[in-house]
Amino acid sequence: IYVVHMNGTLLAGLALVGCLRPLLRWKMPGAVAAVLLGAAVLAVPVAERMSYLQRNADLTRQIGAGWEAEGAQLTQALDLAAQDRTGRVYAGQGSAGGNAWGGRFQVGWIPVYAWFPPREMEALGYLHHMWSMNSDFQSAFDERNPIHYRVFNVSRIIAPPDVRFGSFARPLQQFGRFRVLAVDGPGYVELVDVPFEVEIPKSHVARAHRAWLGRLAPLRIHPRWTVVEADAAPTELTRLDKYDISFPAVKPPGGRRGEVLSVEREADDFVAHVDAERACHVLLKMTYHPGWKATVDGAPVEPVQLFPSYLGVPVGPGEHRVEFRWAPGNSKTWLALAGIGILTAFAAISRRIRI
Repeated sequence: IYVVHMNGTLLAGLALVGCLRPLLRWKMPGAVAAVLLGAAVLAVPVAERMSYLQRNADLTRQIGAGWEAEGAQLTQALDLAAQDRTGRVYAGQGSAGGNAWGGRFQVGWIPVYAWFPPREMEALGYLHHMWSMNSDFQSAFDERNPIHYRVFNVSRIIAPPDVRFGSFARPLQQFGRFRVLAVDGPGYVELVDVPFEVEIPKSHVARAHRAWLGRLAPLRIHPRWTVVEADAAPTELTRLDKYDISFPAVKPPGGRRGEVLSVEREADDFVAHVDAERACHVLLKMTYHPGWKATVDGAPVEPVQLFPSYLGVPVGPGEHRVEFRWAPGNSKTWLALAGIGILTAFAAISRRIRI
């Protein structure tokens, strides 16, 4: 979007020059008219930019005052929450200054959740994590429902004193008005059941996610699913294309699934040791993408997309070593080279035309 704005500004300038150039034919009167007309046209964007810069200066002063008053306490709360790497941190949702407490929980004018990305803290929240297949689904998070903390893998909370949670949220410590709470959960890796597969049209994905959260998530049933076009030809799979989402009737298999013995993480790579007592799936609570690669006991396995939009691999009874590795490939490199090639070609053509 910034490229569009920059190019649009350049094109607007060229258009203005094109409009003023005929006036210069009138010599002095034309030059004066061109200057006055150009100044009149530029007055609007200049005034807007001056107002914008003044607003930014005011906000910067607010940030400085807020940070001076509470920066040390917020840093302590962030440091404590960041010590846990088994889950995500939560500091409310909602846009800055909005009605939701997350948007009003600020230092200066910046919501607390906006301090997570600079510290590379994985979080469930507004704005900085809303560009994935799970983005729309995040708004369904109920901070008083312990099942939702398991689904979204939220293990730490930073909240003001007046926000109440269930007894499952254990207070750890409070720094000024910043409370840090802990929620116990299975972590990023979990054993789940995948009894069926469905298709979902794009327009029904968010509704299907919410229906799953209320009906199947408590049973730890995470169906496999694929997205299809609304007019795609029917297949043997159930298609969730009605306003009232109806999943196939199913009950989880009897007996324990087993347990996750350990999880090791390095950057975005996970290595899990699991002990499955029956056939099930190993679920990784990271957004599904074809760039994810997986192995089970050293053998490559194609990850599948499981509800809501996580990834998983099947395993049979017994102990297994399951690896999930992020390997998106070299597509960005090829795109960069293609862009350089296009710019070089344009430059060569322009030079040839001038010659």
